[in-house]
Amino acid sequence: ISLEIYEQVNPGRYAKLKMLKQAEGFPLPVLAYLDGGLEDATLAKVKKGMVEAHTTIKGKEQLAQWKLSGFEDVPADYEAKLTDILKRYPPKAK
Repeated sequence: ISLEIYEQVNPGRYAKLKMLKQAEGFPLPVLAYLDGGLEDATLAKVKKGMVEAHTTIKGKEQLAQWKLSGFEDVPADYEAKLTDILKRYPPKAK
């Protein structure tokens, strides 16, 4: 978003920018919860409300405040993406 704003504010300077390297596909952040911390019905209601938030006026307003476009279901290959990126960028030992 910042780059898009920069392009609008400084189109001449933006035109001179060059892509040096494309960022790798890091997995998107997730909102996690403690398994068993909520009843299944409550969890399903919260999840549905979050995924559908972008479809209501109130939800759109809240997402805009958080500077988010919406929530999605966790992709089936999320664990594999995490494992892959951790292999390429292992955490530093303390």
